[in-house]
Amino acid sequence: MVQFAGKYVHDKDENFEAFLEKMDFTSDKRKAALDSKPEHVVTVDGDAWTLSSKYSTRTSVSAFKLNQATEVEGGSEGKSKVIFKLDGNTLHQEGLESNSTLIVDRLFDENGMKMVLKHKPSNTTATRYFKRV
Repeated sequence: MVQFAGKYVHDKDENFEAFLEKMDFTSDKRKAALDSKPEHVVTVDGDAWTLSSKYSTRTSVSAFKLNQATEVEGGSEGKSKVIFKLDGNTLHQEGLESNSTLIVDRLFDENGMKMVLKHKPSNTTATRYFKRV
């Protein structure tokens, strides 16, 4: 099984700007997001996980247990209730509220993490790649 815990630094993006447009980010917020090179730190203790995301202007921390509803902060959606599930090497995050528009799959391998973001109403996806350090 792959090692999930670790530090991951941003490498590259695919279709991220189009995804941000679908998520209704203003042009200023899109520019800031496109310019950001976030770092993520993942810690795992049994089914208890912590995802810490450091951006140039802020740090967000999500602590959760697998398969249990939890509240997280999200870009344009503000705080929302989500659930995290583990499927092999993929950490799946999906909103539980009826207005939820975002699905995030984090696929881990020995080299890093691939984060696939999906805007549900438009079916637009973006991929962000992170290297393990």
